[in-house]
Amino acid sequence: MDEITHSNVVQHCSNFILGEISRLEPLLFDGLCSKSLLDVASIYLKLFVQANWTGPTLSTSDIVSQLLIPLEVLISDDGLRRCRDWLGVDGEAVLEKIEFPFLLLVARHIFSASSQAPIPINQSQLKVHLITLLPHVTHSNQHSMLWFITHLKSVFVHQKFIDEKCESLKTEAIACVTSLQADPPSDLHNADERNVDTEWKLLAVGICRDYFQHSLCAKLLEEVRLDSGLNINLSGIPGKRTRYQQKDIAQLVLTVQSSETSRAASSDVPPDLPRVEPLNDDTVLEQVKLLEPVDQTAEIHWLDQCLLIALCEQNRYVKGEADAAITEEETMAYINYVLRSSQDWSTQFKSLLIRCLTEKGSGRRVERSLRQMEELCSLPSRCESSKEDRLRGVFASRLPPIYEVLKSRGELEMELGLYSSAMETFTKLSLWHPLIVCCHRAGRNGKAEELIRQRLAVEETPVLYCSLSDVTSDPQYWHKAWELSNQKSARAMRGLAFHYLRACEFEKSMEYFEKTLAINSLQLGCWFSYGCASLASSNYEKAAAAFRRAVSLNPDNFEAWNNLAAAYARSHQKPRAFAVLQDAIKCSYDNWKVWENYTVIGADCGQIAEVIRGGHRILDLTGKWQDEQVVKYLTKCVMDNIVDATNKPSSLHKPALLKLLGHTTSKVTNCSAIWRCYGQLLLDDKNISPETLERGTQCLQKAYRCATNKPGWEKDLEKCQLNTEILKELVDSYKTVANKKHLSTARLQLKGHISRLKQGHTDPVTKDISNESIKTYLLELENMLSHLPTPTDS
Repeated sequence: MDEITHSNVVQHCSNFILGEISRLEPLLFDGLCSKSLLDVASIYLKLFVQANWTGPTLSTSDIVSQLLIPLEVLISDDGLRRCRDWLGVDGEAVLEKIEFPFLLLVARHIFSASSQAPIPINQSQLKVHLITLLPHVTHSNQHSMLWFITHLKSVFVHQKFIDEKCESLKTEAIACVTSLQADPPSDLHNADERNVDTEWKLLAVGICRDYFQHSLCAKLLEEVRLDSGLNINLSGIPGKRTRYQQKDIAQLVLTVQSSETSRAASSDVPPDLPRVEPLNDDTVLEQVKLLEPVDQTAEIHWLDQCLLIALCEQNRYVKGEADAAITEEETMAYINYVLRSSQDWSTQFKSLLIRCLTEKGSGRRVERSLRQMEELCSLPSRCESSKEDRLRGVFASRLPPIYEVLKSRGELEMELGLYSSAMETFTKLSLWHPLIVCCHRAGRNGKAEELIRQRLAVEETPVLYCSLSDVTSDPQYWHKAWELSNQKSARAMRGLAFHYLRACEFEKSMEYFEKTLAINSLQLGCWFSYGCASLASSNYEKAAAAFRRAVSLNPDNFEAWNNLAAAYARSHQKPRAFAVLQDAIKCSYDNWKVWENYTVIGADCGQIAEVIRGGHRILDLTGKWQDEQVVKYLTKCVMDNIVDATNKPSSLHKPALLKLLGHTTSKVTNCSAIWRCYGQLLLDDKNISPETLERGTQCLQKAYRCATNKPGWEKDLEKCQLNTEILKELVDSYKTVANKKHLSTARLQLKGHISRLKQGHTDPVTKDISNESIKTYLLELENMLSHLPTPTDS
């Protein structure tokens, strides 16, 4: 590291922290080589990661002696506050319990110092800034690549200490990834260059997923998988999971086969990897006992183990909660493989953490989960392995900082009912929202407020006032936080927005959502809720804009697609609504609610074929579908041969609709309207065959039976009219069939129906029927009865 460059950068940043200058100005590059700047940024970033991720623990004296930083810079309360304020991005504050934030500030300042603003917010401008950070020297491809990789690492580290995703950091990260893609290593046959290329891509996979760049995430992950040369497969193999299991059943197992292009396993395996806690259960086996031996011990390079973790995380993200049990099985298959032959400290740490979070829902494994979590939380403070061994795989494995691990322990303790321990953990970390939740579950709602007020007595910060509002639901403290932050706190406006949304004050809620989103536009939850508030206040234009933004950030959010369609439908843009729902079913194919909306809007748009497809899908998913209005609409379109949305006659869809009605009536047997439509459609044929005529008649019989099985229908005028119409259609069908059995049935049903109508509408005193509609129905039915052929006439 060039001492002059280091001294100049540290002096400049120290002057800012100590209040001697009001802002960090861009670095002057005269005489400063970017290679030296990169060295400074790399060293400071590594020390920050050691302090906040891996350990061993760094003391203030260690930092002062190694980097010759003035002691006051590291321990001054005002300096720490100024440092945290500078690291805040897009109105979002960094977490309070961050160790040595000055180290991160120096690294981030080097990478953002080419612009007048601390962090560029325009991607096209950012590319220019990145280029101008490498002036005055002729750079090798390798140096340029390392610059962007270190810059990307600094963004990853910075984002980890901010609760909400930030648009500015996203722009920086994606620009770095784009630059790295445009300027790949010149020689991937060189092992070192190949490893560096794999490392940044694995890091970028996680970053892109966090920032909702799903296509780029999938592309990078596939590139790493192909480059590894590994054949990775999940398969089911008979085996036993418990000690007393008699029958072998399929167990999910991961197999990995190397190829000629695969990396060789590392020979420098660290001696002190994180300890793997045993299960120690009297029923469940430590490892699945397979009926046939499978090679699951083949050693692979530690970067390839990081690839397995990346594939595991991507699988968990894509499947979400839809198939939780299957996802957990797949997760454990990946993690167990890595743990059998782990070669890296960070990789083993990450694998154990994923196993803890997966096993916490299992009654037989939750005890190990807690023991393992305790072990992981204690590791950074111990000195059992070198810092170099610990740091090697941090970015490739996307290891979380230690505060996240401690937070996970607190959440696990809370789920197990260990509220006092969980509250202690959250209080030490200054994680106020989890603390509020924990106190609420423990029935100690006043405890969180007490702790927050105690901290406010020491120092007033926007974050603490926001947390006080969270626990008291008093909006005055969000306003106070807004004032303290000089109208920059996105969290204060977010809190007010959700407060008024819960109070159903939608117009007021929209006002605050607009303010928080103007500060930080990467708040997915806020865009969605802003859209809901707009929808509730009938502002469909703003609702559509909000949901469009939500689905652009996360295309897999089917609820946002669904609501976007609702906004279009209510603003009388049903073709656009239908197009949106087509995207919604792509990301939530198994959600019957989306399909239900799809059929309703599709019917309004004349999409006959798609509505029929939707009906089949709902039946497959739920086993029932009773949307009478849609079924009646489809039947009418086909029988009247109305032109559909594709300018084709609807009669072409008759075979498909008959198949749908057959599918529906096989699942739903008590819906009169559907049986009636089925019968009408079968009988609507000039060249009808005797078999089809019989089937149609049977459908109308079932329609009439379902309609008249409901007690008291004869007293409801609307039902009297409907049931009379069904009976008239049925009698006409009987007359067409004209066999003895059907004509006898027609006579009996007509007499019974007439009797029920008279029973329901005859005045008990005058014995007269006053309702003119009922009189008309009775005349029609009696006329049909009198003209009905006798069985002997047939």
